Amino acid sequence: MLRVQPKARPFTGRTRSYSFQVQVLAGEDDIERKQGMIEVNPRFPTWAMWLIPVLSIFTCLGLVFGGRQYWVYRTGVRQTATAVAIQTTIAQFTPTPEATGTPLPDTPTPDLQGTQSFIDSQNANATAQALAAENVATSTALAVAQQTLSAQQTEQAVQAQQTVSAQQTQNAAVAQETAVVQTVAAQTAVAQTAEAQQTETAATQTAQAATATATALARLVAHYPLTTDAADVTGKQDSMTLTNAPFQNEGVYCNGVYPQSGDPNPCTISTPNLNEFNFNSFSIQVQFNADEFKRMPVVVGGRSFRWIGFELNADGSISLLTNNSNRESCTGAYQPGEWHTALLTYDGAVGRLNLDRILRCSVNFSLNHNNDRDVSVINYSNATIFKGHVRELYIYNEPIVPILIISPGILVTVVPPVISP
Repeated sequence: MLRVQPKARPFTGRTRSYSFQVQVLAGEDDIERKQGMIEVNPRFPTWAMWLIPVLSIFTCLGLVFGGRQYWVYRTGVRQTATAVAIQTTIAQFTPTPEATGTPLPDTPTPDLQGTQSFIDSQNANATAQALAAENVATSTALAVAQQTLSAQQTEQAVQAQQTVSAQQTQNAAVAQETAVVQTVAAQTAVAQTAEAQQTETAATQTAQAATATATALARLVAHYPLTTDAADVTGKQDSMTLTNAPFQNEGVYCNGVYPQSGDPNPCTISTPNLNEFNFNSFSIQVQFNADEFKRMPVVVGGRSFRWIGFELNADGSISLLTNNSNRESCTGAYQPGEWHTALLTYDGAVGRLNLDRILRCSVNFSLNHNNDRDVSVINYSNATIFKGHVRELYIYNEPIVPILIISPGILVTVVPPVISP
């Protein structure tokens, strides 16, 4: 229950209670509403205000009757004084036989009629003055009563206006709350519709990805995770050859020592000759993490003919190697200490290089392979070898779009290629 402060209360009226509602946003879509009552007490109650006109009327009536009695009293005093004066005058001009001892002479009789006229005139004047005073008092009382009535009507009008304003405010608050609720409901409906559409789209994409993945897996020649062992998880190929290549950092590590360098710890990471490999339609994908900026291969197809390969340059750029010694400069760059995904594809006419699922370059060429079907991290034509970590080696018998590896393992999701500017 809230109480209105004195300065905000109406001057008069009766105590009123108004309901209100507070809306609290507890979460993104969780709205709580709390009900409450606000009590408004006037400064003066209505019954007290009714005493003012009643007391005013009684005061005016008292003034009227009191004034009238006063004027009657004053008129009586004047008449009595006038009669005494006249009688005194008559007594002074009328001798008695006892006073003279002789008969009274013929003395002129005072003009009593004129005296009576004077008295009547005085009485008439007094009566007129009393009536005038009574009229003035009556007019004053009427004026006061009219003013009281006007004040009462004004008060009632103000009270009615305040009541209407309070009702309008309450209606506006209810309308605003209703609008907010409707807006929230509409937004919720839109969000639900969008969520349903997104769910449907995601389901469609998942189904398409599953279909594409199933197709790709059917044409998968080999998959070497290279996280704990050298085995092909498809079971189609023999294990890879790993020499001085420990498993660490979620991959297999090559120290960058060329096998024929004379160093006692050379590195070798190579597949066997792949069964059922199609030289006219294939894809080779691998994840790598280079130790440093250096010119070195990441993956090369073919020990003796090097029919395709992906190479790093010392300035951070990348190249597409074809037919042993042909190199195509590509867009994009690598960063030592970070995992990247490289994809080489060939469709019988065009070779393509994708880095981090973005097409970086392409070149037309006719592949010269001499049936050399192994894939390694070594380029035997210039005695260079990769230094760093590799993992997730995939080999397909078709040109695929870049695949996003969810985690080290067999699960992949097909995504559309993106052309680099």
